[in-house]
Amino acid sequence: MATPEQPAPAPPDGASAAPRPARRAPVAFPVLIVVCVLAFVATCLFAGGLRLVPTLKAAMAGPDLLTLIACGAKDRQLIVDAAEWWRLASAAFLHANIVHLAVNVYALFALGSLIETLWGTRRFLIIYIASAVGGGLLSLVATPSVSVGASGAVFGLFAALAVYSTVYRRFLRVEHRLAVWANLAVIAAINVALGLAVPFIDNAAHAGGFAAGGLLALVLRPVRARQLGREHVGATMLVHVASVAAVVVTVWSLGEACWYGWSADVVLVARGQMERRTVSGGDFSLFVPKGWSYEQPSRAGGRHVFRRDGVGIISVVWVPPRQAIDAATFAASAAARYREEGAEPVAQREMLVGDRAGVEVLLRRRGRHGGERIRLVVFPTTAGRVVHVTCLCAERRYRLLEILFDKVIQSIEPRLPVPDATGAQEFWQRLAEDPSDVEAYVMLAAHYRIEGSHAAAEQALRTAIKLQPRHADAHDQLAYLLATAAPPHRKPKLAVASARRALDCKPDTPRYLATLAIALEAAGEPAQALDAARKAAALAPDDATYADLVKRLSQGKRQE
Repeated sequence: MATPEQPAPAPPDGASAAPRPARRAPVAFPVLIVVCVLAFVATCLFAGGLRLVPTLKAAMAGPDLLTLIACGAKDRQLIVDAAEWWRLASAAFLHANIVHLAVNVYALFALGSLIETLWGTRRFLIIYIASAVGGGLLSLVATPSVSVGASGAVFGLFAALAVYSTVYRRFLRVEHRLAVWANLAVIAAINVALGLAVPFIDNAAHAGGFAAGGLLALVLRPVRARQLGREHVGATMLVHVASVAAVVVTVWSLGEACWYGWSADVVLVARGQMERRTVSGGDFSLFVPKGWSYEQPSRAGGRHVFRRDGVGIISVVWVPPRQAIDAATFAASAAARYREEGAEPVAQREMLVGDRAGVEVLLRRRGRHGGERIRLVVFPTTAGRVVHVTCLCAERRYRLLEILFDKVIQSIEPRLPVPDATGAQEFWQRLAEDPSDVEAYVMLAAHYRIEGSHAAAEQALRTAIKLQPRHADAHDQLAYLLATAAPPHRKPKLAVASARRALDCKPDTPRYLATLAIALEAAGEPAQALDAARKAAALAPDDATYADLVKRLSQGKRQE
């Protein structure tokens, strides 16, 4: 990377050249590099459960989704709904894998020393942290998926160097300008390519960081420019305050991330450590997380309780057959009891547990130490009983534990089950053994769609996309579901967006183009739908399905 030297020509209007500033060894950028490396090591240890072999695997492959969320990744729902704004800064110190870390550390090493020398330590910290937060804000608006990385802050340093080599180019030797721009182009190209290829890396954050860094580089003049003209005392004081604020924000966000990761205790969820337990004399069995304690009911027909202190509680009640009692009636009665205790209803919907139609009720209860989220699920069994499951946890942790609760609920079986190779049970069995099995979620969604449970199908597909944001089939199935489902699940505009994401992942795929055509037709765009169908037919001329689609859309257009 080129370094600034004394100005080549004298300043305009005959002004004398300013004396060169005394060089101070940069101190901020090495600290930032160390923090990024330590944060990556910490997430790998967290993902590996503090064991050597899993930790090494996590270091090579990168931490999984739940680990990144638990350690402070940018997640729109947790930031907006749970007001965890500290994630905008903490996400800039986490990385998806060792390659992602190496690229950003190299960029920070190459640019950090230079920018800190040019602007000084205080202004460098302001530019870096503000670029990280600015990148996180634009990513929050533009990208719903989880993202991590120092790339937004690094792109802010790119912008600062671009400002220096243009606005303040008189302080840079002519022969060094091309070298500066060449280095910028190479590092920027590597980061953009990673943003397109690697999950959890977000080009929207790059753009936001670049904009914030460029703006601050213009406002905060570099050292040489300040020496040419006296800086106002008030401006200097503002810089001091802003630099202290940047340090405070950084320490606060990292402290919140450490506390969140430590208190969330979701290692069991992230690693999928489940075990089958039989209760009630072997009449029922279910999968529960390893390490959770079990409390037997004090009386017949009482609650079987599984708990982990500081994480959550799962209780299960087997209700004997009763005349005129069904799942909906029992769920309403249970929800009413919680409302009497001060809980507020949030939502209620139908839910399939295997092939049994049940009812799910979500409630929220306020308390001294924050809110609690209560999830009630009631469904019948083939033996005529009604199963009542209650899942309870702190509201801020519900997002992390939702998948775990799903696995427990879907694993409940009367008597010791014989694995069922048909229906949803096969897929839930796979998910109990491996919670990151994206293909199982996609197949589960297909099963739910065929059964007509559109809400459950959409939830399964969105979970698959959250685990693997560039899974083309998941985006395609979600697009088809949102385009063809009956209201209120029919969402044509979202269907078009999902179809385009599938094509972004695998361009020129006839099946995805056909889905896009169906989604555009549902969204009221017949001309664009016909164009997409024709592209699909051209790519697969031997498949009559696409030709039929073109014919149908053409007829519809002529009728208009």
